[in-house]
Amino acid sequence: MAMADFQRGPARLRWLLVAIVALAALPVFALHLVRLNSTNERALLEARELAASLAVNGAVEQQKLLAYARGLAEALKNVPAIQHHGLNCPAILAEVSARASSVGTMFLLNTQGTAVCASRPNGYGLSFADRPAFKDAMRTGEFTISNAMIGRVSKQPVVAIGLPIKNAIEQITGVLVISVELNWISSLSDVAHDRYRGSVLAINRDGGLISRHQHTNLVSISETGTSDETLQKLVHAKTPVLDIEENGVARIYGVAHVSDMQLTVAVTFDREAVLAPIRHRFMVDLLWLLLVAAGSAAVALTIAEFSVLRGVRQLNNTALRLKAGRMGTRVNLSPRVATELHDLAASFNSMIAEFERLAYLDRLTGLPNRRYLERQMLARGTERDKRGNLIPEALLAIDLDGFKPVNDIFGHAMGDKVLTAVARRIAAVASDRATVARLGGDEFVALIALPGALDPRASARAFGDEIRLALQEPVEIDGNRFPVGASVGVAVVPEDAETLAGALVIADAALYEAKRLGRNRVVDQAPSLASEGEADHDGLLEGYWTGLDLIGYGKQQ
Repeated sequence: MAMADFQRGPARLRWLLVAIVALAALPVFALHLVRLNSTNERALLEARELAASLAVNGAVEQQKLLAYARGLAEALKNVPAIQHHGLNCPAILAEVSARASSVGTMFLLNTQGTAVCASRPNGYGLSFADRPAFKDAMRTGEFTISNAMIGRVSKQPVVAIGLPIKNAIEQITGVLVISVELNWISSLSDVAHDRYRGSVLAINRDGGLISRHQHTNLVSISETGTSDETLQKLVHAKTPVLDIEENGVARIYGVAHVSDMQLTVAVTFDREAVLAPIRHRFMVDLLWLLLVAAGSAAVALTIAEFSVLRGVRQLNNTALRLKAGRMGTRVNLSPRVATELHDLAASFNSMIAEFERLAYLDRLTGLPNRRYLERQMLARGTERDKRGNLIPEALLAIDLDGFKPVNDIFGHAMGDKVLTAVARRIAAVASDRATVARLGGDEFVALIALPGALDPRASARAFGDEIRLALQEPVEIDGNRFPVGASVGVAVVPEDAETLAGALVIADAALYEAKRLGRNRVVDQAPSLASEGEADHDGLLEGYWTGLDLIGYGKQQ
């Protein structure tokens, strides 16, 4: 796997954690959206109910006014000054009009429709011959109610009632007309505007708009003779609530009809005005949720960084170093890292230790092997003490004397046991002073630092003698005694070579010299390397076992 893939690993894990946080927060957002939809539906239902309720209130109020106006007219027609168009008629009408705030201007009309008496001085002489309240009253001789219209005196939306005045022989002598103002519209429009910026419509039976009120302090538009599709739908509505789209704007209408269909009351709300506050609250809540989610993600990533991601990166980096051949590395995790990663690191370290054991230790003797020795030689280089002086080091090449017959006579299994015993003796001599490695077969190397030695060569030679003497005593295994000695070649750094690798070559040459001189000795002066190839290493062992009784070899006497 490429290094870039390792480096992308933690990043992918980080985004995975972000995705986990996002998935954890997703149900909250989903519930928030469901709540928004539910709140919208509830708000629209409340708006429809309010529109219908306000429209019904307006219609009921109008019916009360009409009933009150009719009762007032019935009472006034029996007053003599009204029956006979007396001089007191204006004063009576003015007084009644002042006390009855719910009614507008009162008129007493003659049979030609001209006002002969009125509650207001400017009402005298006005002609109402073309008004439905007068015409219908003269035609039917009964109480009549007109369409909603604009009052000629008040200039406000009114509904006129007409009551015929008859003499004793039931002849019509005049018509009492009372205008009932739609003063309830203002209070109704205030409620509608304050709640959803709505408006109130008063529509006559023909579908003509008489009044559209939004707010008493804002807009009041009155017009007559207009009729459009929306108004027709409202006049003929059979349900208390209608949803109508006008010019791309969705509106909610509450509708109520006054009896006899002389007036339709409609209260309308803009659907967007109903939903806008809810959406605003939703967006504010959504923003807070996003901030909380982002904060939670940041906290989660921070915790994950210290408890997970750093541990993963350390494991990753250790794996990369191990791949590059840098043995000896270990994973040391912070205590804040998750316990599972600590368990993984412990297993990882154990695995590295096992790799190192297999890679750097000799499986037979347990000593370091050639690979470990090479690594040590490359890693140590030339060392200096605190004063900056070079620290001398010595490298000893060790080869066993008389080991080959052990393998030839007793077999390799016994030879392995002898090598293991010899290795233990050499390791015991080296203790913690030197590093001892087995290169292969019966060849060993010892690497020793000699800080503060007055004569590094003498010290190294003395160490070699310790090893040689430790191997002079025969090795006893399974009742057999094996006389195995050792020849040692010594090289000193920096006297003989500038590097440990160079010193190994010098020490090996000194070892051959020790073999040539008769074995079982330490040599620290190597001959010229040019003559190294002339040495017959195999011939050096000839005669070592000469004179031994091969059949009884190794038996204790």
